[in-house]
Amino acid sequence: MLRRSGLLARAVIGAALFAAVGGCTEGTSAPIVQSKVASVAITGTASSLTIGQTSQLTAIGRDAGGQILPDLTTEWSSDAPLVASVSATGLVSALAPGSAVLAARIEERTASMTVTVRAVGVASLTVTPGVVAITVGASRQLAAAPRDADGNELPDRTVSWSTSNAAVASVSASGVVTAHSAGFTALTAASEGRQRRVDVTVCATTGLYITGVFPAALSPGKPATLAGCNFAANLAGNVVMVDGARASVLSASANELQVLPPPAPYTCAPERATTVSVTVGSATATRQHRFATATQRALAVGESVTLLDAAAVRCNELSAGGGKYFISVFNTTPLATAQTTVQLRGAVSAAGSGATMPVAPSLSYVPPSVQRLAAGAAERQAHAIHATLLDESRAIATRLGRPSRVRSSRAASTASGLSTSLAPSLALGAVGDIVPMRVWRRSGGSCGLYDEISTRTVYIGSRSIIREDVAAPLAGTMDDWLRAVGREFDESMYPLLAATFGDPLALDAGLDDNQRIIMVFTKRVNDDGLAGFVISCDFYPRSVSPASNGGETFYAFVPTDPSAGYPSGLLTKDKWRRQVRAALVHEAKHITSFAEHLARDATFEESWLEEATAMHAEELWSRTTYGSVWKGNTTYRNSIYCDARQTTPECADRPYVMQNHFSLLYDYLSSVETLTPIGRVTASDYSFYGSSWAFLRWVIDHHAPSDAAFLKPLTQEGTLSGLNNVIARAGRPFAELLADWSLAMAVDDYPNLTVTRPQLAFPSWQTRDIFLSLNRDFPGYPRSVPLATRMVQFGNFTTDVTVRGGSAAIFELGGLQTSTQLLELRTSTGGPPPESMRIAIVRVQ
Repeated sequence: MLRRSGLLARAVIGAALFAAVGGCTEGTSAPIVQSKVASVAITGTASSLTIGQTSQLTAIGRDAGGQILPDLTTEWSSDAPLVASVSATGLVSALAPGSAVLAARIEERTASMTVTVRAVGVASLTVTPGVVAITVGASRQLAAAPRDADGNELPDRTVSWSTSNAAVASVSASGVVTAHSAGFTALTAASEGRQRRVDVTVCATTGLYITGVFPAALSPGKPATLAGCNFAANLAGNVVMVDGARASVLSASANELQVLPPPAPYTCAPERATTVSVTVGSATATRQHRFATATQRALAVGESVTLLDAAAVRCNELSAGGGKYFISVFNTTPLATAQTTVQLRGAVSAAGSGATMPVAPSLSYVPPSVQRLAAGAAERQAHAIHATLLDESRAIATRLGRPSRVRSSRAASTASGLSTSLAPSLALGAVGDIVPMRVWRRSGGSCGLYDEISTRTVYIGSRSIIREDVAAPLAGTMDDWLRAVGREFDESMYPLLAATFGDPLALDAGLDDNQRIIMVFTKRVNDDGLAGFVISCDFYPRSVSPASNGGETFYAFVPTDPSAGYPSGLLTKDKWRRQVRAALVHEAKHITSFAEHLARDATFEESWLEEATAMHAEELWSRTTYGSVWKGNTTYRNSIYCDARQTTPECADRPYVMQNHFSLLYDYLSSVETLTPIGRVTASDYSFYGSSWAFLRWVIDHHAPSDAAFLKPLTQEGTLSGLNNVIARAGRPFAELLADWSLAMAVDDYPNLTVTRPQLAFPSWQTRDIFLSLNRDFPGYPRSVPLATRMVQFGNFTTDVTVRGGSAAIFELGGLQTSTQLLELRTSTGGPPPESMRIAIVRVQ
């Protein structure tokens, strides 16, 4: 709710380190003069798309000095609009295979880029039947189904067929196999580099044989196919035994039996070899085959599996291909206060156990006492206020109800206690007016206490009124600086909020009716150790809310030292300007939410989600200075680099904005099992500001056509809140979202890895580069990869983990693998896992 004053301890140290490097102090003139465009650059990741994908591009115009020029009009065009079209706002749509040159023109300068559009690729092939036996002279149709990474069939793809021994059996272009002589051959179906092999036996006229079994591992209670020679054509003529138990025969022919192994109770155990037999009359044929009580998971590098079913999550087995995996054991309980304990057991067969030296699982992160630099008392105080004030605003609104119920008109407000001397605070007024204002005093969720101050109106813009406390330390010297903030709000922040979240002035007609947000700059905010705040008291008349100013009001801190630049320990105008703008857009987002919810008589949004969206307002506004774009995989150099380099010429007048997001996300990832993005878990926990922002950023990247298409209905929702609101917007269950997001936090931008499911990426930010750079630049980030993982090796291991609701325990599985790897999720006593616990797995090597 509140924006902290001062940078995080990490950032303060980083700023000190780079102050000496920059060699240039930012000037004290706040307004930015726009120059003619000297160059144009296109940012975004649209160079390679598949049909149906979209990607946002942004064109950035710079002056001759390399400074970004704001508020420029871009003309977009495509030389092949049937291949890739581009909208007036730079949204690229991939329509057909081929390439197109996209151009962005700003004034007289042009930049271009080439985009290649490809069809959705084939990720796998399935062939039916999986094994074949056939008699000489007979034919059989095989069917091949190409599929994409999500398992969807691609019926328009070409499949080619080949045989390893045409003298035994040939295969046509359509998959018809014809037997020529007794023997064995292998047929291969291929499509776009993917292949699937089917073993074929051409039977002799005599002898009972089992020539093949499908699937690759038999399982209790799951259908199987036996291919062979000279089976009985009737069901009763075949006696089939699997692992010493009689299987049901579902269908029979001379060359194929469909059978069902008995669903007898089996323990979750590693795969082993077993005997399959068929008896016809006095003849018996046997074959050794794999037998698995666990569900078999064969993942190629980049492939993943999400297990959301209670039965599916219990017992699984990874194929013996080696490599490295990330395993997310996540808690779908939608409560931040909930903690659930579960046990993950790993096991290998007796044949493979001797080859692997299992290790005790351990968390791969530095203890929090080492992670964080100690924050001072003022910083801790600001944290505490920041995390509790929104809850107080929600409590006030819940107690007082809809403003219209206690305010029949503006006249009622005046009649119910607004003195004549205070009436000017509700009017538009004029620059230079001295206006009394009330500043809410923290009082446990009450609107009864306040400090009354005298303010001077410095600026009246199209959407903002700025008033400075006449008792502020630098009062009367800040007019240019304050006007610059007001213009920036009017020209960029307010339009962003209105277009993306809703109307900040939705209740204005029933309040001061001036169609503007009032911004009060006073040292009273500094004294609380804050950069700014808003409070719901201001939406009510003074008859029920004595601290109210009767209109949408933002309270902000002020600089206290007239020095220029960024000297240590002094709050100069330059330092103030770097922080106040991000605080303004953050708090104005809260005003927007208050107004939209109160106008609809809706329950206030849950605090974690309200803060997540306020952090989004900062991120979206940061694009105007960073030049970043939605799903542009923004790097450290193009963003946070300038947050800590205020004296570097290219970083002049840049705000401190996104480093705060990643600092808090770093803290969450470092203690991922005990923290959660869906709320605060202790009085000293503020990590959810970063993790909830990252979770929502990921959801929008993958499940929304634009930021506004997701965030505006989320903000204007009248009945749903919290996770239910997010689920409704995303159209996906929470378990699925949490599974994918938890893996994305582990594998986003993982070296030399291309995931087959795009949901396992964080498209808007290159997180690995950002954390690596923070680790390099600041001592407060001791790890280049902050995610706390439990390191386990292939083999036998057992570990109990306690996972917070809405979060996950991440296991990193690797080492030497000589057999299949069993993974069993259970209670510590060996029972079925808790209903809320699920698993997702991705192979990265």
